[in-house]
Amino acid sequence: MAKIFSVVSGNGGAGKSTVCCHLARAMALHGEKTLVVEMNSGFRTLDVFFNIDQIVYDFGDVVEKRCDVFEAIQNVKNCEFLDLLPASVDIEKSFENLDYKRLFDILQEKYDNIILDLPSYGRIIYDIKNIIDVFLVVAAPDPVCIRNASILVSYMRNESQENIDMKLIVNKISKKAFKRGLIDNIDSIIDDTQLQFLGGLPISENVMLANCNGISLKKCSLEYKIFEAIYERLNGNCVDILI
Repeated sequence: MAKIFSVVSGNGGAGKSTVCCHLARAMALHGEKTLVVEMNSGFRTLDVFFNIDQIVYDFGDVVEKRCDVFEAIQNVKNCEFLDLLPASVDIEKSFENLDYKRLFDILQEKYDNIILDLPSYGRIIYDIKNIIDVFLVVAAPDPVCIRNASILVSYMRNESQENIDMKLIVNKISKKAFKRGLIDNIDSIIDDTQLQFLGGLPISENVMLANCNGISLKKCSLEYKIFEAIYERLNGNCVDILI
């Protein structure tokens, strides 16, 4: 039975799709069958990050029942245990009438992990909260992004009658900006969001090149090691936090 992770943020541009892509690769490289479900209608991204050059069916086709969900799922090249369900290209596509529980009950039987790349707006985050095991909140270390992430966290906690497992990943860290005091430090971000910190990703040419070319991060790179550490911490293993 798959564990379901939802990658969210308080606003666009924080790097949710980057986190989905490379965390999923880390899981798959450990032999865990992993599916990424891209739910940001009209803003398809992960087909590029995973170097999938031809898409016949997408999530929108599944919603409209033009195909079976497994017809829309595609394997990622050179990554045996990693699949993608790409987003609809229709920006108006709504999932209001979708039976999420039934759909993910079916998918959970086939995978070890399911990662949802969710939009930064709308009630969809709240609507599917009951099927999510862990919310991964991605935030860039700027005042607007941190404030919006904090608002999202407060909203989720206030609207839910149950405890929600939410954890923090900080993306696009500039060590120069930290040293000059231009942005808050990690401790301040943790205090503002009140979330467990999993790891921090630097502003990175390595990540940009990997995403643009649809390839994995090099195993010798800091960024690869950061995602490995995040993977280990999600599995309850005691490893150092890398930034």
